[in-house]
Amino acid sequence: MTEELEQILSQLTQPDNAIIQQATAQLKQAFKDPAIIPGLCAVMSGSQNPQIRQSAAVMLRLRVKKHWKKISPNDRERFEHTVQHSLSQLCAVMVKHETPDHWPALLQLLTHTSYNEAMEVFNELMESEVSIIVPHVADIVRFFLEVGSDTNLSDSLRVKALSCVTFLIKLKSKTVLKQKLLNPILQAIFPVLTAAPAPGEQDPEDEEDNSGDGTDNESPKHCAAQIIDTMALHMPPEKLFQQLMPLTQTCLASENPYQRKGGLMCLAVLAEGCADHIRTKMLKSVLQTVCQSLSDSSEVVRSAGLFALGQFSEHLQPEVSTYCSELMPLLLGYLSSLNQAKIGHVTKAFYALENFMENLGKLEKISPETITFFSSSLILELLVPYFTPVIESLKGFLTTTTEEMRSLQTQSLDTLSVLARTIGKDVFSPLAAECVQLGLNLTDTIDDPDLRRCTYSLYSAVSIVSPDCLTPHLTAITTVMLYALKSSEGVTAHLEEDKTFVLLDDDDDDNEEKDTEDFLEDDKETDIHDVYDAMLQEFAGEGIPLVAASVPADNFFPFLNDLLPFIMNKAKSSCTVADRSFSVGTIAEILHALMSVSGAKDSDPEVRNNSVFGLGCLAQAAGPIVVSDYPMMLSVFSNLLSKESDLRVIDNLCAALCRMIMSNVDAVPLEQVLPALVARLPLKEDQEENNTVFSCLAMLYTHSPALVQSKAHLHLFIFEDEFRSLWSKLVINCRNWMLHSKVCFLKFMLC
Repeated sequence: MTEELEQILSQLTQPDNAIIQQATAQLKQAFKDPAIIPGLCAVMSGSQNPQIRQSAAVMLRLRVKKHWKKISPNDRERFEHTVQHSLSQLCAVMVKHETPDHWPALLQLLTHTSYNEAMEVFNELMESEVSIIVPHVADIVRFFLEVGSDTNLSDSLRVKALSCVTFLIKLKSKTVLKQKLLNPILQAIFPVLTAAPAPGEQDPEDEEDNSGDGTDNESPKHCAAQIIDTMALHMPPEKLFQQLMPLTQTCLASENPYQRKGGLMCLAVLAEGCADHIRTKMLKSVLQTVCQSLSDSSEVVRSAGLFALGQFSEHLQPEVSTYCSELMPLLLGYLSSLNQAKIGHVTKAFYALENFMENLGKLEKISPETITFFSSSLILELLVPYFTPVIESLKGFLTTTTEEMRSLQTQSLDTLSVLARTIGKDVFSPLAAECVQLGLNLTDTIDDPDLRRCTYSLYSAVSIVSPDCLTPHLTAITTVMLYALKSSEGVTAHLEEDKTFVLLDDDDDDNEEKDTEDFLEDDKETDIHDVYDAMLQEFAGEGIPLVAASVPADNFFPFLNDLLPFIMNKAKSSCTVADRSFSVGTIAEILHALMSVSGAKDSDPEVRNNSVFGLGCLAQAAGPIVVSDYPMMLSVFSNLLSKESDLRVIDNLCAALCRMIMSNVDAVPLEQVLPALVARLPLKEDQEENNTVFSCLAMLYTHSPALVQSKAHLHLFIFEDEFRSLWSKLVINCRNWMLHSKVCFLKFMLC
């Protein structure tokens, strides 16, 4: 293969076009052979002709760049080993000529690399063999926390250690809670979260060139916040807040501004994972804390407060929107003091304002139609008085051309677009033409792709609110947009040597699109599956009651045993409000659907029997969730019991009433139900339900002894009849056994 390749490459260097075309065809055929990669390596390192070696190197680079995953594992391992060996040899030669004093970074790099490799071992174990780690999880977590808290180590090493803690919590949150590691983790990461930067330095999220969301910097402090964020997503909020809030409150009350900042960052990262808990139990108090922080004397605290407010606006809807009248003046106060504030700090004010305004529009999708109309109208009325000063503040940024204001300008344009879509046509239309002109002025004077992107969004918003304002500027706007479509900005061109061998890649062009799709699919597969799971559960919750209403009740009841455990599992107190609401609503609709069909009132006694049995089992399994439907069920059972003649149906009615009593005795009027129940005892046909009936009576003896004693004479008759029945069955069984024994004995004697 090596000699053949070298000959082909030699022919490619000839000045004869016919020879070059023939060699190209041969080379394309050779590229279908898996041995082409080792062959090119051999030619590149062994050929005596430098031009051929260069050609082989270029081809090898192109092949490896585009088709690395298609190379066999053995060849890939051989390449990696060769590269590592060559680099090691190069370092060794350099060390021979450089003393450690002249190259101190080498020893530091080797030491740091050895530490990082140790962390990679833990990462690999957690991803592939987590069962090995679980028995030692307490010691491993303490080791990670010790490394992550050690300020003498490098930030990259501390980040890896804290990232391992994050991954372990995500993977084994129940084990972390069971091993009582929650408090040690919080005690270790809070000093990291609240640590002050070195003198003369700032935290990455407080620097001027930062994007303003405080989440994009790989630092120990960021990882500490990420640990709390992961806890919020994967741990029950009641258990987490019990340990977390005392530490947070201590930080918020501290004299140290970085302690206060850490407390606010903690509240901010809790907003997504514990949204239901915060919205229902502590929204007012945390909003009050955040609002107070906006008037703090320290800029880093105010900046953290703005970030927290932005997080609340994004994740705590729609309840947070009811505080519009309190929050808007605070944000406007920042917009009116822009000249005295740093740009990076003010960017966070726009982040909070944009999230707050953007989510106001979602109220129409969240609330029912009638409530939506009044609630959204009320909120818009509250926003209207502040609209003019907000616009004036935004216009101040859109008329300057300095580089330092670029991030504020893009944020201002985004905010202006949201306002245009949210505030309403009547309010925004008078300013629509001026906004379009501001956008055109910016694109004419500043060549910035992000800025152009934001102006396109603004034009889109204005076209919805006031399309007539775009007509005079349509030529200019479309010209800019067409230029953007034709622009090669962001497109990577082929290098010169790529053109020489472009024919060699023809056979692989068809696979490139698929490779790209596979790459994107791998990146987003988990997130998409999570969304699909949530959607599937929601649709199932809507579909199950429809199925229950569409088929006969006796056909649906057998499937309740499979469905109820799943639905009931989402009704636990540790589940989110959305899950509990899903569970209660689904069961209530199932019950309503089952009651609406002809089941319990069917003309066929078998259908009535199965319907009554199923409703009793549903009441027993669903427990407190269906208590609100007890009056309806008791009414149906009472009407049926008063006119039912089929003995098996009567027996199942008694058993269903007993199941309701055992499930929620306080929800059943025993003074009316118990006499009617006892009057139908003992059971006549369905003797298997005796266990249910006697279990209920035994429970009532302890729960309501006075009531039961008043019916004691009836109970004695029931027990007496049941005892006689059992005694008769026992006597019959004994007789049958004795007769069978005699027959066997006679057969034995005859043999």
